[in-house]
Amino acid sequence: MLYSIARFVLMVFVKIFFRVDVQGNNYIPSDKAYILACNHTSNFDVVVVMAKTKNRKIHFLAKKELFKNKIIAYLLEKAYTIPIDRQKNDMKALKRCLKVLKNNEVLGIFPQGTRVKQGQDEDAKLGIGMFAVTTNTPVIPVSIITEGYKPFSKIKIIYHEPYNVPLQIVEDRDKTRKLDNYKKVADEVMNIINLKQN
Repeated sequence: MLYSIARFVLMVFVKIFFRVDVQGNNYIPSDKAYILACNHTSNFDVVVVMAKTKNRKIHFLAKKELFKNKIIAYLLEKAYTIPIDRQKNDMKALKRCLKVLKNNEVLGIFPQGTRVKQGQDEDAKLGIGMFAVTTNTPVIPVSIITEGYKPFSKIKIIYHEPYNVPLQIVEDRDKTRKLDNYKKVADEVMNIINLKQN
């Protein structure tokens, strides 16, 4: 309930203060699990993506430091945000993410793991590859192109065609190649987001 109210408020806010051009929202599944993977330049990215991603609740991963304030932590929890400790292998967060996908819901990830300036290259972390490979869940890469989120500025959101993990990676049981496979998937998704796909 609170999520629906928050999303409505964000939709109104975004409509008033930004000129948003959305492309490819027909690629968003209405009832299947998927991973939403976006570039990350500002905290406003979450606001715009939540407002413009139709019909689905998004469980975004967020750094645990955002949960220090009790009021903010309460609101983030009600918005289905999953806190993660970026300094260690956070098994609790990992299990919550896997449960989201198992329940045919939407997991939101910023593959680079932090904010990166528009146009600046930063490799994706292995997390996006790990989630996609271990669950064989399609990824919807999202390119967010902005002028810095100034009032009334233009924002372009491009939802790309679903990325499916190659079958040879899904079926690869050689543990010595596991991290390489995660990296390959992470890099391919990030290249799509950065509009570098061949």
